[in-house]
Amino acid sequence: MSKYQEYLGEATKKDYEIYHDSLTSSVQEMESYVLANGYDLDPEEMADVVGFGPKKPSKGKTNRYTVTLYKNGKEQKKAVHFQVYNRGTDRNTFELNTYIR
Repeated sequence: MSKYQEYLGEATKKDYEIYHDSLTSSVQEMESYVLANGYDLDPEEMADVVGFGPKKPSKGKTNRYTVTLYKNGKEQKKAVHFQVYNRGTDRNTFELNTYIR
């Protein structure tokens, strides 16, 4: 561990894979992250927000999404927020940033 990593504990934390080859892979990783934290997502809301939302981000652009979380069938006050950035590279083009708040 470098001397900087001990001060940047959150930055080195890895709860999900960051780089992906497709937007779909990024969204699936976010869904896995949500399930691993004990929450559920509404498939219809996911289709509305992601499927019918903005088109895939072009090179250098970011799409931001917010989806309601559920636990035991009840809507929670928390939501999952995630951004997908298109790095414009040949491999691992999409960068995922997600958090529950």
